[in-house]
Amino acid sequence: MPMNRVHGSKRGKTAIAGVMAAAVAVGGVWFTKGSDGKEHPAAVKLAVLNIEKWEGFASVAYIDRIASPPICTFGFGDTKGCKIGMHITRPEAETLLTVRVERDFYTPMTKCIKDFSTMPVGVQASAIMGAYNYGVSRWCHSTAAQWFAKGQYKKGCEAATAFNRAGGHVVNGLVHRREMGDAQRLGEAELCLSGIQS
Repeated sequence: MPMNRVHGSKRGKTAIAGVMAAAVAVGGVWFTKGSDGKEHPAAVKLAVLNIEKWEGFASVAYIDRIASPPICTFGFGDTKGCKIGMHITRPEAETLLTVRVERDFYTPMTKCIKDFSTMPVGVQASAIMGAYNYGVSRWCHSTAAQWFAKGQYKKGCEAATAFNRAGGHVVNGLVHRREMGDAQRLGEAELCLSGIQS
């Protein structure tokens, strides 16, 4: 259960509406153009926009010492193929993030939950955001995923807030990320609930 009260918000609904408007503009309800010029599921675009805000951008690879264990990181929190000192531009990082989120997170999540791609876009995006931070395998085996698979989205949104620890301790930054975010960034539960609450 969340540590604080979680709920949908106007800014969450606005974020979802913005991505869905872009999706309709390219001729499909579920697809939108990414920074690579290709069409991607709207949930991928929504997740990418929010992951970028939470992860921040690093043009030079560094060791993320908060991660357990510490890991080489670059771009928008990417770790795959990372080598200390490598460089990446912001447009390259945006394209890489979009491609990776669809290929390495969204697609596997559609396999662990049969109806994942038909769930509300905010629910999908919040799940992708969480999986990007703590892994697809952990997400697929989580209580949140079990609730989502049953169509119990509110319970799933709340259950996903449990991933708020690093090194065995609750971390305030992760509490914000999992729950209601902060002044500049949407929290995962906030986005999740914004897609299902009227």
